[in-house]
Amino acid sequence: MRVRHILKNIRKNIKDFLRHPIASLGGKRYCSFPPVLSFDLRSDDFKKALLFFLDKLRKGEHFAFSRWGDGEMAILKGDAIDILKKEHGEFKYDPCDESDEFYRTKMTEAFTFKSANYFVGIGCPCCVGPDAFEWMKQSSRQDEAHLAWANLFVNANYEYFQKNFINGVFAERKVVLVCNDKAVPEKLPFISEKIFRVSRNSWKEDYALIDKIGRWIEENKIKGRVFLFCAGPLSNMLVHQLYSKNPENTYIDAGSVLDPFMGLGATRDYLRGGFTARKICTWDAELQKKKIFFCYGPAYGRKNMLKETVKYNAMYFPQAKIKIVANDRAVGRMKIRGVDVEIDKFARERDPRFSSLNALMLSLRMAVAEGDGDFIIFTHEDYRIQDISLLSKALMKIEEGYDMVFQESGDVKAEDRLDFDVLIISFSAASKIFSSLATVKPATGEHIEDYFTGLVKKNIADDKIFSIERRSVPGKSDELGFYRIPPQK
Repeated sequence: MRVRHILKNIRKNIKDFLRHPIASLGGKRYCSFPPVLSFDLRSDDFKKALLFFLDKLRKGEHFAFSRWGDGEMAILKGDAIDILKKEHGEFKYDPCDESDEFYRTKMTEAFTFKSANYFVGIGCPCCVGPDAFEWMKQSSRQDEAHLAWANLFVNANYEYFQKNFINGVFAERKVVLVCNDKAVPEKLPFISEKIFRVSRNSWKEDYALIDKIGRWIEENKIKGRVFLFCAGPLSNMLVHQLYSKNPENTYIDAGSVLDPFMGLGATRDYLRGGFTARKICTWDAELQKKKIFFCYGPAYGRKNMLKETVKYNAMYFPQAKIKIVANDRAVGRMKIRGVDVEIDKFARERDPRFSSLNALMLSLRMAVAEGDGDFIIFTHEDYRIQDISLLSKALMKIEEGYDMVFQESGDVKAEDRLDFDVLIISFSAASKIFSSLATVKPATGEHIEDYFTGLVKKNIADDKIFSIERRSVPGKSDELGFYRIPPQK
């Protein structure tokens, strides 16, 4: 019995280790992340890159990480930007102001600087768009091994960052902090050995701080410290210039992640628990270039849920066009700012199952009426993207030559039925099937999935339909990367 118990514990420990990149075994910390940065920076590496830097911090390895968002990109490109009135006052860049060009040059030097342990975070295609993403990749002159997400600490990674960095490794290291003069760093869950303050428009007004900190490091022989910079674009120049002269410390552009802890409030959407707090950013620029349609319906009595779902899913594919067919008049009057939405409505059926089928067919008909596209994704209003990597893999099946991707219902008795809670179909196949279909009237005893399956299989060969076994657990992502909002009690 004792041997069996020991073997059981060993199996459990192995499972835990494989399940979690960083796991606790026998009271020691182990990290499964490779010792070198060798990931391809696609969507399923968003968490791994974070673990890479955590592992370096725990091992005491020195590095520099400079993050470049859309504001910093504007400076690099020479585009005017003024966000001095935002939150606690950030920065302003005016290309017509000759004095600004000195600082822009220093920013460019920081962006293109190369060193073995110097890493540059750039805007991802799902946040800044594929063109801006490609511009940043090329302009940085960095190889893939030294590029990561500018959003690495935020969005869906923030909860983990808060637990393991802010409340974890930073408390184990000697920290030097650069923060806003309105911040209260004494509220942080870790102690800062030294604090330097900055004001509004610090990238210009406090530029001299770089030399001041540099002298402090040299005069006091500062080594092995973790420097955290919360100073807008000045952070980028601090990371670069301090690391290039004193590489025996770690320099991190922390951004807004410490704001709530320092009394500055929830200054970003992800800090307020908004949509971006659940967003897993993707590195796949090619996917962002595709012409994608999202189709929704029927949404009866769920206008607000539908509106929130459309806005949420649009975060991942801002280029997507939205087609909604609803059996609710209130939905017909709905407007969503910043989203390309077309809405139609139809009479509500007594049998809600047929309302779902009609919403599917009519919304896809609206999409194919556009005349050109790559993918069409149909979901009900209670399905939201949770794992973009799974959805990306499903979309790639269409690229590989399949006409349709669906998730099996899980009902053994109906294993040949096509389930359309979430459905992905190529634009060409949808055009062939749905371009001229009208609404369906319920027939006695007819199952809507049977009707839909027959309709599809008349037009698409079985070997062109890719099915995914339903193995999802309630409350988790399904195999297509969507999360179903639990029914309201």
